[in-house]
Amino acid sequence: ILEQLLSTCDLLVEATPSGYLDTLGFTKEKLEILNPRLITVSITPFGRTGPHSNYKGSEAIAQATSGLMYIQGDNNRPPAVAPSQPAYQIASYLAAFLALAAIQHRRKTGVGQLIDISLQEALSYITLNTISRYSRNAEIVRRPGAQPVRAGSNNHQCLDGRYVSFAPGIVPSHWQGLI
Repeated sequence: ILEQLLSTCDLLVEATPSGYLDTLGFTKEKLEILNPRLITVSITPFGRTGPHSNYKGSEAIAQATSGLMYIQGDNNRPPAVAPSQPAYQIASYLAAFLALAAIQHRRKTGVGQLIDISLQEALSYITLNTISRYSRNAEIVRRPGAQPVRAGSNNHQCLDGRYVSFAPGIVPSHWQGLI
């Protein structure tokens, strides 16, 4: 069934471990024969090639190996995973953008492409500034530490020292005496 689908589809997005499609018999060469116009977008922890291509990974691994965990958060605490899965988000944005570019290319040439996206590499866009600062000045960027809540923020410190967050400028009346 998959072979029939792949012979006629425009785009295949795979987010399985490196080599998984190969184990099913769908190598890059077979896909090219099956459907030379097929655009394949592969999203893996470390890409399809290179020394780490077969390593298993996750959002947390991508954040740690890209350096994101080192530069964000409270420096008085252990490194923490950033919220909202930025590795998958950025990789997905890149996948969508590059798939559209590949479709444009296919319209002109009639040929499909293989797009290889690494979660770790996608997150490198976030850490690019810290990498360039080290390359230029040998400056090591560290986690900033606990940051005070600034006026105008939607975070409000409560009487017990904890924080509560509301939409900007909106604090329900029943909370007024607690913040």
